[in-house]
Amino acid sequence: MKRVLAVLGLAALLTLGLTACAGTAAETVERPEALRDLPVVALHSTEDAANPVLAWDAVGGAGEYLLTVAGADGPLWAWRGDATSVRFGGYDAEPSPGTGALRLTAAAWWSVSAFDDSGALVAVSELHAVSPDGSSPAVPVSEAAAADAGSEEEAAYDLDADGVCPLVDDVEAEAFLEGALVGAGAPEVEGGGRTYYCRWERADDELLELSVSISPNIDGERWADLADSMSSDPAAIGRGSAGIGEDSIVYADWGGTMVQIFTGNAIVQVRSGFTQGAEAAQIELAKLVIERWGA
Repeated sequence: MKRVLAVLGLAALLTLGLTACAGTAAETVERPEALRDLPVVALHSTEDAANPVLAWDAVGGAGEYLLTVAGADGPLWAWRGDATSVRFGGYDAEPSPGTGALRLTAAAWWSVSAFDDSGALVAVSELHAVSPDGSSPAVPVSEAAAADAGSEEEAAYDLDADGVCPLVDDVEAEAFLEGALVGAGAPEVEGGGRTYYCRWERADDELLELSVSISPNIDGERWADLADSMSSDPAAIGRGSAGIGEDSIVYADWGGTMVQIFTGNAIVQVRSGFTQGAEAAQIELAKLVIERWGA
């Protein structure tokens, strides 16, 4: 379950928890910890172009690949198919200027995940930089915060190893997902206590998942920067949603919908695999989590 969630939430992970490899240019970013036991999809180097060809080595047993490109403000483009190369935007040839084609306008990160014929994840790449002009993409936000902290020591916080799971009953998660669960909520603590998760998956469809998380020790300035970036993305549905205040944002992309609320110097997030129609239920669940947490 952690593997599927990590792939679906790749853009969010870029913002909240990846680790830059050694080197001042930060041309690669390590895979999330939950995926590091999987084989690596080897990515090829790319030319500097607005519509570069992105290519990778074939993976044995893979029937389909998912390519994701994400920038500083979130997802830029995604592609799914059985080929091992594709031009950014999905074009057969370099599009002509002035045609309104989708183009890479700033440095970004790209990654490829491989799936077998049953839909199971079998391999995933590291993140590689891609740029129209040779520049390097920004290191993910959480890495700057980690560098400022200077260590991986666990943050002082009142959630234990069970994380957020005590705040949402499995019956409530089952009702939200409208079907039987694989099992009880799975707790997870990432980044030395920087984010606490609880995750559920519907038994008959691994893509229909629910995750609730709390990221503590977030100051108002960092939240404002994050919310500004997300609000400018086309996938942002609204900021300051009714009933949850100005310090909130609702966001939807190809991986599902997400509600984030800044409260008590922490970000409370509810994300699901539903691509539409779940926003109201997620807002109510986020409000319930905040009430029970007492923030």
